[in-house]
Amino acid sequence: MGTQFNRTIRVAGLVIPKRPFDREANMLDLEQLAQQAALAGAQLLVTPEGFLEGYVVQTPGLTRERYAEVAEDLSGGSYYERICVLAAEYKVHIAAGLAERSGNRFYNTCVLIGPDGSLIGKYRKTHTLNDEPLNTKGSSFPVFETSLGRVGIMICYDRQPPEVARLLTLHGADIILNPAAGSYGETNTMIVRTRAYENGVPIVFAHFAECLIVDRKGSLIARYQEGGERVVIADLSIGRGKSTIDHRRAELYADLCNSELTIPSTE
Repeated sequence: MGTQFNRTIRVAGLVIPKRPFDREANMLDLEQLAQQAALAGAQLLVTPEGFLEGYVVQTPGLTRERYAEVAEDLSGGSYYERICVLAAEYKVHIAAGLAERSGNRFYNTCVLIGPDGSLIGKYRKTHTLNDEPLNTKGSSFPVFETSLGRVGIMICYDRQPPEVARLLTLHGADIILNPAAGSYGETNTMIVRTRAYENGVPIVFAHFAECLIVDRKGSLIARYQEGGERVVIADLSIGRGKSTIDHRRAELYADLCNSELTIPSTE
């Protein structure tokens, strides 16, 4: 589990409008906002889920062939390489959401690029409402060592099952990034604040229409709403703080791993 410590970093959530299939426009927007964030001293930048292709996987009638045209191969995709160059140019960490093509599979991925332009790691979305039929679900919850601290990532719907943020915390995350493209608003704000509070870990939520920066006590310290500044910057104390995670009785929770248990639906 992450060590309790106080380190302050400056983070930026980037609100990039959803432009389906227009990777060039989306990339140009990232380049502009990244410059703005870097000039303001941000060290870690977070985009929305699937910002690069405009989160097109739910497009009605989308074919594998059309999806392949906008999904990035991380072994040489030109837009992925531009993101790496951008991180190196401004000496920042960038967490960028994109559709990934690997062999004959697609993934909803967030890459974490370091200030030298290299790939620190990638996270593939693990939870969906079965509304991403062309994507393969991820199956692990990595936490990435960086010069800023240990970074965990969850994508969009991953924030709703409480186990995801809890596992990232148990794996040592000092901060959790949450790129998203789905729901936002009052209920979502409550969910994000709760995940931060119950784990004692700050969260940066970046969406096409909203950004939330929540500290490890669950307090909302910065946000974007329509008409505001699209680069949302805040100084965050990272590292795990005191929370309900300190009072777990793990020996009582074996049923959490019992896949045979089901909860009857009331609908």
